[in-house]
Amino acid sequence: MFKCSSSTSALSNLSLDSISDDDLEPWHGLIQKLSVLHLEPLHAIFKNKSQLRSRRDVSDKGLSKEDFIRAIDEVFGNCKHSLQASLLFARIDQDETNEITWDQFLDFVIEDCTAEAKPSVEFAGVNIFNPPHVKRDTIAKMVLIETEKYFCYAILSKYGHVGLYDGNMNFLTSYRMIMTREDIARKEEERRRRNRWVTDAIFAKDILMLFVATSTRSIAIYDVSGLTHVPLWLILGIPNIIEKLAWFSDYANKHHILFMGDEKGQLTSITFLRFNNELMRKKHNDKLNFYYWIQLHVEKDFVLIKNYGRLHNEGISRMYFCPEKNIISTCSKDSDQSVILKPLNNKMNNYVFKMHRGATCYALSNLLRTLITGSSDGVIRIWNVVVTLKPTALLKSHSSSIVDIQIMETQELFLSCCNNAILKLWSIKDQHCLQSLNIKFPSFQILGKTIEWGCNAIHPGPKREMRKDNDIDDLSLEEVDDVWKRSHIFISCCNHLAEIKFIFHGKTEGSMVVLPPPPLQNSVLVPKHWKISDNIEDIEISSPPHTQGVDDEIISEHLESLKFILEKDILVENNLHSDINYRLACVETQKLKMKPLVAQCAPYLTLNLPVIEEIKLSPNLPLPNSKRMRNLVDKTLRLLSESGTKSHASFEQSSSSRTQSSRSSIITFE
Repeated sequence: MFKCSSSTSALSNLSLDSISDDDLEPWHGLIQKLSVLHLEPLHAIFKNKSQLRSRRDVSDKGLSKEDFIRAIDEVFGNCKHSLQASLLFARIDQDETNEITWDQFLDFVIEDCTAEAKPSVEFAGVNIFNPPHVKRDTIAKMVLIETEKYFCYAILSKYGHVGLYDGNMNFLTSYRMIMTREDIARKEEERRRRNRWVTDAIFAKDILMLFVATSTRSIAIYDVSGLTHVPLWLILGIPNIIEKLAWFSDYANKHHILFMGDEKGQLTSITFLRFNNELMRKKHNDKLNFYYWIQLHVEKDFVLIKNYGRLHNEGISRMYFCPEKNIISTCSKDSDQSVILKPLNNKMNNYVFKMHRGATCYALSNLLRTLITGSSDGVIRIWNVVVTLKPTALLKSHSSSIVDIQIMETQELFLSCCNNAILKLWSIKDQHCLQSLNIKFPSFQILGKTIEWGCNAIHPGPKREMRKDNDIDDLSLEEVDDVWKRSHIFISCCNHLAEIKFIFHGKTEGSMVVLPPPPLQNSVLVPKHWKISDNIEDIEISSPPHTQGVDDEIISEHLESLKFILEKDILVENNLHSDINYRLACVETQKLKMKPLVAQCAPYLTLNLPVIEEIKLSPNLPLPNSKRMRNLVDKTLRLLSESGTKSHASFEQSSSSRTQSSRSSIITFE
């Protein structure tokens, strides 16, 4: 049985809001209205009645049916619940003793009602598979690339192999990302190195770009508007290794902000001042542009760098930006500053949450005003976001380190996953576990295998869209866009993914279909009147009102009158002499002659060398009167004549195609 102090607190924590009105007894409405304010006076009535009967030496110490109805009316201050109180008394007094005690009342309310309060979400099934492009590498991050029309997954392996999958996890394409400057000249298959890895990646929905941070102290920026991801910029030489990234688009001030948390606990931001896809200056339009960190300080027209200092004594393990409150939140394994909520307006102090072993992960809900943290000792703490001294609840169900936590706001639930691959579904109100699932990854069955987890372990399912013919009204637009209210989730561990299906009670998914993946390349702007309708019935075939016969003689006369166009030379008449067509024809002819010689590895034989003319002195050369100069001119003429004769004879006798360079063709003057 329950004592007064413990039972009252148990009832105060009991949540009956999840009980629906379908197929329930009428007295459920009375129980739902009971609160601590009603239970305390009701317990006093039971206690006074028991003491009064004990003084009279009466064995019965409970309330009769009339007394119970009168007590309920007194507690609520009216007689509206008399019928429900009568039915509730009959339900509790199944032995028909015409009396119920306080303990019987508490047992019924806690045990019976808690058993009937089913969770709104349940795990349905598990499917474990290995993405084909990952092979044996660990899955570092699973990024959702989703827009209003398209959806796909970008699964990044630990060593930079990116694979694209549609919403049904069908493989589309893959590529190896660029981490360093040397990777630009390397082939894709040569970019894999085991001494560097991916630390985090995020997708910026408003500009359709993917930001990837690596252990080489670099950040790669890709254009992901289509299935072909194009590298645009590469930032090198960052002071520390970036562990976590966060993105925010400030539409009020017209700029983008990229938050970066590094391995030493420092928080840095890059503000992109151009509110478009031109984040930084493009040095080249046809290839990747790279910047060193020092060079970014000079690009003040494009970027602005701000350092918020060292928030934690250890590396930042998680980071999240809340745009509604303009607060950046971070967590670390630092015991003194485990979780920090930092307002960016600098008008408020930081909210600092301390934990004995720090925080490995956390989840923040602005709607529920709740912070949930996980530690390496397996303890989950639930906090009020404005009360930093003590958590509201401690949950010690896990036996190993917590690797990820995600909040399902609309259902007021949260998911937790530990290092042993045990997934649990919790109720935030009741603060107890609703369902537990042990995921049997193949990596746990390999002896000596190191279990590796990526940046996040829990990932939402694919985005779906409502069909036009859907007449279901209970699915609002917000519910469709809620990433944690989708048909299934994914859990990543080592090189495997576990697909876990969800069952939402009381909600029907309707005719919702998964969004298609983005196109292979960006669509071309085509005029509307050029497009062909998909429906054949919509195509209107226009024909002339009446058909007229065409006489062949009339056509012949028109063609005869247009013959002058073919006979005219427009270029000659307008003094525009151009032989471009002739030159193009000569080039094509030369190419045909070159092909067989090039195939024989002798392309030099195709060169058109100019004809070397015989060197002669000018016949009208004025001769000086001095005898010495005349002798010099005569000697020069004689040597030129002899040299040309010897070279010609030597060229005819030689069967080689090499250039003649003997001394017989060299003229020397003494």
